[in-house]
Amino acid sequence: GYIHTSGTAVISEDVRGKKGSNSIYSDLDPNKINSIADDQWHRDVDLLIINAAQANPLLKSVIVLPPAIHGIGTGLFHRDSETIGSLIRAALKRGKIEMIGPGESKWGYSHIGDLVDAYILLLDQLLAVYGPNAKSDAKPSPYLTIGREGYYFTVDGQVSGKEVSEKIGEILYKKGILQSPTVTSFPDDEIESALFGPFSWVLGCQSNSKAERLAKLGWKPHRPNMIDCIEEQVDAILNDTKNKTLIQYTYTKKNNS
Repeated sequence: GYIHTSGTAVISEDVRGKKGSNSIYSDLDPNKINSIADDQWHRDVDLLIINAAQANPLLKSVIVLPPAIHGIGTGLFHRDSETIGSLIRAALKRGKIEMIGPGESKWGYSHIGDLVDAYILLLDQLLAVYGPNAKSDAKPSPYLTIGREGYYFTVDGQVSGKEVSEKIGEILYKKGILQSPTVTSFPDDEIESALFGPFSWVLGCQSNSKAERLAKLGWKPHRPNMIDCIEEQVDAILNDTKNKTLIQYTYTKKNNS
C-alpha cells in the first residue's frame, strides 16, 4: 500500500487574490477530481501514483490532499506553517503586512494535529483491510476507497487571504513591531521574492473542498481554527533566533522613519 500526499493546490483557481468561483470539490465525487487538468499543480505526480496502481492491482494507493496547514508542529523539523510563516517573515522584513491582490480569494485550512489524526485514521483502516496482519474476512468500509477513487481531503474550514493578513497585522502592531496594522497588497513583481518563490501565488488562489470521505470514516477535527492559531505562530517566529535580524531590521526601520 501507499499513502501519497498531494494538496488542494491541485483544485485551486489562479485568481490572484480576487474572488473565485463557488465550485466545490468533495472527495465523495472522485469523478470530478479525476477531471482536473493534467497541468494543475501536483497533478502530474498524482497521475503517476494512480496509473501505477492501475497497472499493479497489488498496489493499494490513496491520495491525501491537505489544504493550508496551521498550528505549531511537535516534530524536530519545519514546525511552523509555511502559509502563515511566510507572511509573518515578509512583514518583519518589509516593515508592513501585505496580501496578494485584494485578498478576497479563500483557501481551506487544517490544523497540523488534526491532519496527523487523519493520516493515523486512514493508515489504521487501510492496514486492517490490506495489511499483512489483516483478517481474511476483513471488509473495508464503502468509504475506504483506493486508486482512482481514493482521494481524501483534510480541510476543516476556509479563510480569505485578507483575514489572515489582517490578523497578522493586528498582532504585530499590538506588539509594537509594525507602525500600522493596515494591510496593503504586494506589488506583483515582488511576490515571489517576498514569499517562497513561484509557488507563492497559491496564497492568491481560490480552493474549495470538503473532507466528506474522511468524516464518514470517523475523522473529527477539533483543534483551533487558523485565525486563532496565528498569534502562537507569530510568537514562535519572534522567538526564533534565525529571525532576530529581521526583527531588528523592522525596529530600526520603524524608529528611523
